Amino acid sequence: VWPEVRNSWYPKWPFREVCGSVDCLDRPIGWRRPTVRDCFPGGNDMMYKLLDTVVLERDLPEQGLRKGDLGAVVQVYEPDGLEVEFVTASGKTQALVTLNVKDVRPVQDSDLVAVRSVA
Repeated sequence: VWPEVRNSWYPKWPFREVCGSVDCLDRPIGWRRPTVRDCFPGGNDMMYKLLDTVVLERDLPEQGLRKGDLGAVVQVYEPDGLEVEFVTASGKTQALVTLNVKDVRPVQDSDLVAVRSVA
């Protein structure tokens, strides 16, 4: 099984040495490396998990949100739904919305965080 699980991103030593247990196959081994579920074609398409930071891809004026706002995934609904919380810089919840995965994207290294006032 190991040759099918490993790919060029995974180290050659056993998983137990990397993450402390053998049931961590769904966790990335290093920074920004794929997880096991990403290695199987036609596998789970849900790429978000709890507490992932996401970027809003469209304006939601009724919630006071704009494209580019950052949120945190607080619930995952299969097959393609997410509950995302958007907070102000002080930590106050601005909005808690249910979105489709197409409405958000993962944070990228090229993203720059900015501050704006909410009405």
